[in-house]
Amino acid sequence: SSYEYKVKNAQKNGAVGALFIKAMGDSANVFEPVIVDKFNSGIVALQANRGSLERYFPKKKALIDQEKAIRETKSPKSFILPNVKTDIKLQSEAEAVSYTNLYAMIEGDDDNRNVIIAFPYDEALSDKKIEDYIKKQNKFFYQSGNNISDIAAAIELARRFKENPAPVNIVFAALSGDEPNLEGVKKMVEELDEKVSNSSAIFYLDNTEKVHKKHLIINSNDPLIVENFRNVESFKSMNVEAKELDSRDNNPIINKNKKFVRVWNKLRSYPPAKREWKERDYEDLIEYINLLEQTIRNLTRD
Repeated sequence: SSYEYKVKNAQKNGAVGALFIKAMGDSANVFEPVIVDKFNSGIVALQANRGSLERYFPKKKALIDQEKAIRETKSPKSFILPNVKTDIKLQSEAEAVSYTNLYAMIEGDDDNRNVIIAFPYDEALSDKKIEDYIKKQNKFFYQSGNNISDIAAAIELARRFKENPAPVNIVFAALSGDEPNLEGVKKMVEELDEKVSNSSAIFYLDNTEKVHKKHLIINSNDPLIVENFRNVESFKSMNVEAKELDSRDNNPIINKNKKFVRVWNKLRSYPPAKREWKERDYEDLIEYINLLEQTIRNLTRD
């Protein structure tokens, strides 16, 4: 259940506070954010690691044993910790952090022509979406959202184009706060006004997560770009779907009447907790990058 439910349930049953412990884990990187601005239960709610708390538990009721019993029976294991008293001191501070788009360019021979490769590098999901993900999976991976494969692809494309430049400028735009309102794209259109105006095509790498065969979709408002993708060898081996852009797509780039390419994935789920990539996944990612590189090079040939 969600933190909100657990805290409110504890308060309803007479608790004056709640301490959350990461189930079966005790390292700092498994702590999940308690989203305090979503609810106010009227009691204190904190997170702690097992090492800080188990010293208060009697040997006959070790904390790890209680955890295992709760997981197995799916029922509470309540008891009093005798002769235990603690004072909790809390110091809080708020820090405003402003994230911005990041840009880099690999120069080509023709400085008046550009291809822009745009990709989100952080999340700005709505409160409702975050709550939905937490309810479904009991966690939300801020640091490993569905942009990871596109960040990796963009970095590898940058390396390849640096080693073997294209005839035109290749501009990389890492977008901040782009979902759900495409704020990053809006800023890019403003900040790269001239580059956008002189672009041969703008690629938006979005939501591919793992590069699943038969699930990768490429949309463009230019039928020739769709055809270009279809003629690349990697396209056939990956069994990718390419088609003209959905008329409902509201990306601000389209309003500029520029050639636009959106790459995305039907599987719109965030990574589950213990999923690890296998060798086949990396091979798929390389094929995906090959597909992007070859298409871009074909589009930039004189």
